[in-house]
Amino acid sequence: MHDVNLLFLLETHSSGDKAKRTADKMGLDNAIIIDANGQSGGIWCLWNSHVYSVTNLVSSTQLLHLAIQKGNETMWNITTVYASPSAVIRRELWNQLLAIKDIIVGPWCLLGDFNTTLHDHERVGSSTAAPRGSDVFRDFVRDCGLIDAGFVGTLFTWKRGRLHERLDRVLCNLDWRIKYPFATVFHLHHLKSDYNPLLLKLQNQQRQDPARRPFRFQAAWLSHEQCVPFLRNAWTYGGN
Repeated sequence: MHDVNLLFLLETHSSGDKAKRTADKMGLDNAIIIDANGQSGGIWCLWNSHVYSVTNLVSSTQLLHLAIQKGNETMWNITTVYASPSAVIRRELWNQLLAIKDIIVGPWCLLGDFNTTLHDHERVGSSTAAPRGSDVFRDFVRDCGLIDAGFVGTLFTWKRGRLHERLDRVLCNLDWRIKYPFATVFHLHHLKSDYNPLLLKLQNQQRQDPARRPFRFQAAWLSHEQCVPFLRNAWTYGGN
């Protein structure tokens, strides 16, 4: 059983008093709820207020953008995404996220269901072509200078029949990756759902054998003004 102090739920199919009653049963003492639209959608954030301070900055039917602080640590931004299956409606999401990106200062993490793939190999079992919208998603990730946080577990996070896709992921900017260099994303078992839940563990130090975790360099890091000083300090520390 994982000790979860911050929980995001997507596609809850619930709103109003029913959503509030369900959230109250989760064992977390605070919540922000974006109601479902009829029987579709819905985004919830639930947290333990003695562990996290959470501020709602921007919300819509496809995203919930929050400021997160744990104790005396530096505040950072997290955006939970539940993208529409419609490519036309998803255009509104990309525009909203680009507007958020323009006001971001410091660490930023995005997680959730983007309802499209980033790479062609993230879709198998039907057409071998990437679904419409992938090019737009790639352009968004590139234009925002985002890094895929990677994962441990099965490649695909959604399946229906023979079709398997990686629709859910965690993205972050360089500031966030520097803040949490050993954060790990786990693709958990899907149980009775079409989706595999994501577990993001914000590890403060490396718990795995470094020899079994290869270093992966991201070219986007070079564009960050603190990249060279960070590497210089790390190199000096390692040399001592």
